[in-house]
Amino acid sequence: MTADGSPLDGVSIAGRWSHATSDFDTGMTTNGSLVVTSDEVRWRGNPLTFVFTLDSVTKPPYTYEGGSISDSITVTQVP
Repeated sequence: MTADGSPLDGVSIAGRWSHATSDFDTGMTTNGSLVVTSDEVRWRGNPLTFVFTLDSVTKPPYTYEGGSISDSITVTQVP
C-alpha cells in the first residue's frame, strides 16, 4: 500500500514458511493482494501453527522501509 493506503499492483514479494511447514514463496500482487500457500506440512500435531515471514518487498520506484514481517495462524483440528 502507498502512504495514503491505496493498494499497489505488481509488487514482488519473497518470504518463507516456518513452524508446521518449511519452504519459500514468491509472488506478485494483484489489486494489492497476494495469496501464498505452503507446499507441505512437515509436522503433524494438534494444534498446528503456520508462520509466514515476509523477507522482501519490491516495486520501483517505491521502497519498503521496514524489516521482516511475520504473521501466524494456528489451526486446531476438531475430532
